[in-house]
Amino acid sequence: MKNAQNNTANSTRQPGPKNPDNWARIEAVINMAQMTTNAFARHIGLPRGENLYQIKRGNNGVSLDLANRIVAKFSEVSKLWLLTGDGPMLIEKTEPARLTPWAYFAGTALHALIAKDVDYPEKSAAHYADRMVELYAKRGGRQ
Repeated sequence: MKNAQNNTANSTRQPGPKNPDNWARIEAVINMAQMTTNAFARHIGLPRGENLYQIKRGNNGVSLDLANRIVAKFSEVSKLWLLTGDGPMLIEKTEPARLTPWAYFAGTALHALIAKDVDYPEKSAAHYADRMVELYAKRGGRQ
């Protein structure tokens, strides 16, 4: 009786954006890739689509190996979402932080000062960076 209740609960559960079932998540990525299931399977390195069809039938879940294969080919897809359904499907790409002029000058100087075995290289690098930023500002930010 308990299994019958679980089956009924699972069959009436509608996959949605917050809690899609395993196959709905895989199918969403296949649709995004605009491929057939078999072509998608081959693209991610599976010999055939049988592994994916087992997920569709409800026999298997999304394994870590499968999630890793998908993310290796589609880096914008969230591995957490593939495995659990939590969070958004796509990862927001952010631009890497740009170095401020001070950080650039201090980092460059620190590297050189350490190589020369100078006493207190961090103080010397900070002093150098302060001076270079002043010069940089006087030139209007031009090198």
